[in-house]
Amino acid sequence: MGRFFSALHFVDPRCPSSAFGGDCSQARRRALLAPYGVTFPAERPGLLNKTAWEAHLGHDLQSYADAAEAAHKRWPGYGLLYLHADAWVTPAIAPLLAHAAARQRFLMPSKFADGNYPNVDAIPSQEWHWPLVLPRLKATVTELQYSGSVGHAWSDIFFVPPAALGYFARGAAAFAFHRVLNEVSVPTVMLWAQSLLRKRGDVSAIDELDCSGGCCSRYSVSELRQELSLRPCGHPVNMSDPEQRQAVLEAWLEAKRSNQFTPPSSPPSSVDIVCPPQTGHVAVVLRGGAFRDGSRFGHDCLTGAMDKQFEATSSLLQHVIMPLESSCGARVDLFVSVSGHLSSELEHCTSMVERLYSYFGERVVAQETRLSAGQDIGMRMALDLFKRRRGALSAYSLVIVARHDFIFRKPITLWQTTSLSPVNFFSRFNFFSRCERRCPENVSRESFCESAKLTSPCCGRGGDDPPNCVSDLLYTMPGGLFDAFDGAVGQEGCFNGTDSGSGHRACGFEVPRWIERTAPGVSSSDSWGFLTDWRPRQNVRKEWAPLGHLL
Repeated sequence: MGRFFSALHFVDPRCPSSAFGGDCSQARRRALLAPYGVTFPAERPGLLNKTAWEAHLGHDLQSYADAAEAAHKRWPGYGLLYLHADAWVTPAIAPLLAHAAARQRFLMPSKFADGNYPNVDAIPSQEWHWPLVLPRLKATVTELQYSGSVGHAWSDIFFVPPAALGYFARGAAAFAFHRVLNEVSVPTVMLWAQSLLRKRGDVSAIDELDCSGGCCSRYSVSELRQELSLRPCGHPVNMSDPEQRQAVLEAWLEAKRSNQFTPPSSPPSSVDIVCPPQTGHVAVVLRGGAFRDGSRFGHDCLTGAMDKQFEATSSLLQHVIMPLESSCGARVDLFVSVSGHLSSELEHCTSMVERLYSYFGERVVAQETRLSAGQDIGMRMALDLFKRRRGALSAYSLVIVARHDFIFRKPITLWQTTSLSPVNFFSRFNFFSRCERRCPENVSRESFCESAKLTSPCCGRGGDDPPNCVSDLLYTMPGGLFDAFDGAVGQEGCFNGTDSGSGHRACGFEVPRWIERTAPGVSSSDSWGFLTDWRPRQNVRKEWAPLGHLL
């Protein structure tokens, strides 16, 4: 089940961010935006002719930004429900929030999924409050380098999903600085964040939350009681009126009596999920270079690759960590090993990595960044880090070894199909996939593909057939089979530095051999397999598997 928590919003005219340990200075906003590559000029011109109403603009938004930042750093994997102090919810909202959190959906009590206007230039500049808002909005979207849709919607209640919190904090801080009206800022920040998250498929969307009322509604006590019985949320409630307070309390007591507090036992989905057997602790070991440019032999720790790396790391949270925690009840520990290229600056690389993985909070058990040359050294670094800091290996029902630059596209609980294994395949060792087929040396690729009745291209020069050649993108294994993998790594042809593909060539042979050696009584033929029956046609770096792919 998706996870969420709420942040009641009370405006402190002195400094609304104080509840989250922040301050209201420009330096605070610089620090918040700097990790995302957004920079401020040394000085900004002040706003002229400020009325009391104008001076209030931005206070709400800065507290929104601070709440999102705090949630993103301290409670990774949780979504955030924002409520103004005069808004109300009932327990009926819980399954809606769980559904939205699990599927990375924003919720707003207004329909504007495609934006009210395609861009700032399409806004009618002389209507509504646009004469005041539009110049500030233009300055903000310019700062964020955003040219997409802008919104205008009621924003007293809304929900931000887990994967979007970092972007929401970044965007809300920028809108707060320019003092853009809430009713424009909140929906536009959502649309901006959605444009960054939704690069492929339905990664993030904006759904309507069926709330009662609106920005300027008023209810009698009888009307409020009726709405509380019909809707999961609404606005406003007059908390200075004892009768209205009692109506809200009675709605919650009635929900408790009727057992509406009990959440659904599984995500609202017709698809059966598969969890690791005896799920308890799960270890995720991350290896190799981070902040890479996407090329095979490219450099890493590149400032310009920050957004790409954030996309990959967010997909790990969304599709691996959150499903294991929310659907399987697992505790997930992260072991973060980064082997930077020898040409990288160690201090700069370490700073980038620490900033990125700080969002995972207490899940990060160990973290290490070193400069190295080659995948073999990077893999050995990661496995040794895990062995030093893992504690009792038997505590882990599942160990996942993954690359930093891998983008997950499907929840881990939906990976297994009956064609792959009739039993729980998390109970065995899994390579990611087979390698591409090897093209014969003396036959053209087209002729070979035609004779094999396969669509060209169907093979590569570096391909091979198992058991020797397997993909090195991702591995899963029960804790009891980790020693077999650790023993296989470093053997001839399996991450021993013999060539650039030493993670492929013989690991498919060495791992089964080491399973027989280190796990007596375990049948080698049943103890290993593949996470997907997909197979690259020519080059794994340029093709997308259903489970995921490289940057």
